[in-house]
Amino acid sequence: MSWTAQRVLEAARTAQPGDCLRETDLAQRAGLTDKQCENACRVLVRRGLLSRRVAGCHTLTTEGRAALDDGRRIASGPQHPHVAGRRILRAETARDRMWSALRIEGKATLDDLVMLVAQGDEADLKNNLAKYMRLLERAGYVRRLRVKEAPMRVTSNGCVRWALMPDRNTGPIAPRPVPKRRALYDGNHERDYPLDGSGWERGEGRP
Repeated sequence: MSWTAQRVLEAARTAQPGDCLRETDLAQRAGLTDKQCENACRVLVRRGLLSRRVAGCHTLTTEGRAALDDGRRIASGPQHPHVAGRRILRAETARDRMWSALRIEGKATLDDLVMLVAQGDEADLKNNLAKYMRLLERAGYVRRLRVKEAPMRVTSNGCVRWALMPDRNTGPIAPRPVPKRRALYDGNHERDYPLDGSGWERGEGRP
């Protein structure tokens, strides 16, 4: 799988920030079948080198650009947090996609994020993302902006806009809740961040 992912990443080399990289185009450039390209894109998303925006459309992440510039090779094997010394591969979740989208957008409403991460098969997606956003807020990753998005309906007070704190963009792995410890575990730093917002040192958080 690593060689197909490497080909797809190379095919994305000319992409500009925010460009939609369609899987069909990447497959053609890389000389792969559509299925090979689809699987390779999943690998690259899990590695934090691509970010999935909508079905069949990805963007090159900062990590992806750095990997290309450094001539980094994609090694086989999972790259997610390890348990008891053994690395594990987790299926990508809506919260993973939301974290990736928030890292790219910087600021967004919940409705914006739902549109970016929806795959059409998640039950009660908005409620799921809202719960995760509140956890990120409590742990100090995001904050609510004072100015709301303009309301779509006359009876609405507007949508809350959220901002990822600049120094809390810790990396491509989405922080995961650990209820027993009342914290979010950040696999990028391999440590907990308590839900009371403590634990951050000044300037800490950048990948």
